[in-house]
Amino acid sequence: MERAKYIDGLRGVAAIMVVIFHYAQLTPNSSAFFAIGSYGVHIFFIISGYVIMYSARTKMNAMTFLKNRFIRVYPTYFVCLSISIFLLCISGNYSGSVLALGSNYLFFHKFLGFGHVDPVYWTLLLEAVFYGYIAFAIVLFKLKTRVVYLSLIAHSSIVLFCNLIPWEIPKIIKSVSLLDFGSYFALGMIYYLKRNKEVTTWQVTILFLLIAIGLAFSGNTGNDYSQFRLSFISYELASVVLVSFSLLLFFNIHIQKALSWRPLLFLGYISYPLYLLHNVGGKSLLKILGLSDSNTILSTIVYFTFSISTSYIVARYIDYGLCKKLKRKFNSYE
Repeated sequence: MERAKYIDGLRGVAAIMVVIFHYAQLTPNSSAFFAIGSYGVHIFFIISGYVIMYSARTKMNAMTFLKNRFIRVYPTYFVCLSISIFLLCISGNYSGSVLALGSNYLFFHKFLGFGHVDPVYWTLLLEAVFYGYIAFAIVLFKLKTRVVYLSLIAHSSIVLFCNLIPWEIPKIIKSVSLLDFGSYFALGMIYYLKRNKEVTTWQVTILFLLIAIGLAFSGNTGNDYSQFRLSFISYELASVVLVSFSLLLFFNIHIQKALSWRPLLFLGYISYPLYLLHNVGGKSLLKILGLSDSNTILSTIVYFTFSISTSYIVARYIDYGLCKKLKRKFNSYE
């Protein structure tokens, strides 16, 4: 199946939503409307579910899949982390230990008891867990449609059950089992199967309803969703609205054409390094230049110029340059 161009445009929308959200945090009195940008993270998870199903279906084995994901994710992560650490240290904003700083290069630093250099990195750990499940599914049943669908139904049912009858589940178990955000990966996966004509509309509807009802009761778990709180709508309702709107994003031809707009495709092209660099990197640069305490036109220009231009350089030479060469080199030995 041909790669859907509008997916890259949607990735660009998600990226700029997150960037605007974090920049708005520099101004205490910024409009509550900008908090909607935090839901760009949820859109990233949906896109990941879709894209990973697409790439994992290219007749590769589990080890090749994991190797390709590592090459796709880690070199860019390493470079962006290094840039952020450099700016963070120059700005004088870092007060932790060298060991904690260096542990972030291990990628799974959070599971080792160390914090993130940049808070946005929490999503990468969930992505890595998701990749592990996909590799496991490739080994067990070659990602056969029927088993994938039943697995998604089972996971969504477990999420719904846990939300209806909240248990005190340790955070590490929630992360490993993707109980908090796995529903968004599941949406992306089922949308891929539907576009590939492997499931019926009824099957999509059943899974969608399970996910929507589960999210509607997500407030019962006592989880901290404060970073996604909106003053004008609850997190639970906002989540249901988002997954409902995602139906339009994936099935409405007019929206798909709008998402194929070239500026959005460009943002999609640089979205991964942009996500990794903009927050700590951009804010540290503003402090170095003495612009962090004022939300002026100059600070806005500096923040977005740095984030977009640096991300473009990393995307071109690392994300789509070095990583492609590494994939060709290592896959040639198989």
